[in-house]
Amino acid sequence: MTDAAAPPTPAHLFLACWGVLAALAPHQRSAAQKTTHGFIETARGMAALDDAAHAVQGLQALMDAKTVSERRGRMLGIMIAIDMVFAMIHPRSPRAPTRRAPRPPAWLLALQDQRIAEGHFIADAGLALIPRGPLLRTARDVHASSADTLADRFAYLCAVKTSLDDHGSAITVSLRCIGMDLLNGVEPVAMPGAERIAFIPLAEAADDLDIHPVDRGGNPHAFYGPAAKLPCAERFLDALDALGEQDLAVAPELVMRETDAGLIQTRLLQTKASPRLLLLGTGHSAECHEGQAYNEALLVNSVGTELWRQRKLWPASLDTAFACQLGLCGVGTHGHIPEDNAASRQVELVDIDGFGRLLVLICQDLKLTALDPLIEASQPDWILLPILADNLDVGRWAHRRALAISENAQSRFVGVTSRTLAMHYNTPSTTIGFALGPAQPAGDDEPLAMDRAAMFIAADLGAIPAKGTTIWHGAGWIQSTVGAYAGVPADDP
Repeated sequence: MTDAAAPPTPAHLFLACWGVLAALAPHQRSAAQKTTHGFIETARGMAALDDAAHAVQGLQALMDAKTVSERRGRMLGIMIAIDMVFAMIHPRSPRAPTRRAPRPPAWLLALQDQRIAEGHFIADAGLALIPRGPLLRTARDVHASSADTLADRFAYLCAVKTSLDDHGSAITVSLRCIGMDLLNGVEPVAMPGAERIAFIPLAEAADDLDIHPVDRGGNPHAFYGPAAKLPCAERFLDALDALGEQDLAVAPELVMRETDAGLIQTRLLQTKASPRLLLLGTGHSAECHEGQAYNEALLVNSVGTELWRQRKLWPASLDTAFACQLGLCGVGTHGHIPEDNAASRQVELVDIDGFGRLLVLICQDLKLTALDPLIEASQPDWILLPILADNLDVGRWAHRRALAISENAQSRFVGVTSRTLAMHYNTPSTTIGFALGPAQPAGDDEPLAMDRAAMFIAADLGAIPAKGTTIWHGAGWIQSTVGAYAGVPADDP
């Protein structure tokens, strides 16, 4: 890196170094010559200068070395120093500009504004620089992977790819930052680590969903959606009134009409207690692609303001044995029947500084391995899972898959399903949701934190409407171990 091509800020220098070091083999980073504490402190002081150009010039001078190993070590040391400077504006460690907490340098404040507007500090060459997740809890330890991982070396910064490869098809990563104001944002959680979560199935009876076959070019497809008689809005709002104060409310896949979602938005202010954030399930989008609607989730705040939408990335297909039970095909039909929805090629990664980083994965999207690098790099606080299944019991596919991802992420998984398929398949379980924490929590900043902490939510079928709730790490949580439960079906249909 020459003076003529000097990055404009230390953040740009961090991203440039990331590109160099990420391309190395793990042993090349772990064998890099270690820098001293004094070197890192000098670099941190240099990075914190108000004059960004002067800061970069000084940091590049510190990078000069006689050997490749020494230069790599100095690059890592300088990146650690820059990462430490970003602690001043990270949501996990807010600091007021007092005599004991220095004011962030001007270039850092400018990048803070950039993140609010664009969802990232900077973006270049297919990489975006964002705060290291999770936003509200301890980051993973440098040795969390029991092997060299570049991202785990930093507590406050990470780089994520802005495009993911799904077997040759590109998925764009859309980054955004939502504020904490009442009207257009999400109010901060009152007790982080002890959030109250409501699970609202909406579709409870066998005829609450409209399930019928659709022909696409001679190929059978399956339509799923709320039946004409299903009072989506009324049932959702009645559940909120009955549950009282909640931080998060979630509804499942393909249970919501656009008109009902709009009615919920307008009536949230009239409810006894509206949650801070609401996932109004998913439904069919107004926009179509080649005649097919998208399977689309809608998220709103406590006053009904639309925050963002996430469309399903990987439409699921159903085994013919189950499809026949749903009336989608006749006896003797062979092959799987896909859902009648278009596949989106964009995933939303959303930061809400007082609530956390969120990712919404709609049912089958949880199995999409193309998303694994994004999850591991960005470390979302929350992964919300609206699902259409007969139940979400211990050991079923959603639990197993979330547990596998939790090995590499400090994320909290919240899954919810309706009851309709349970009625069709005569499934005895009443489990409509689950919540799962990290395989190994990075810190002790959560009440009663335990490895693989899980809660499985049974619907309160005696109530009208049916619903369930939990408090994170409250009463009834267990340490989940897949495979230790007798009678657990191998998979969901």
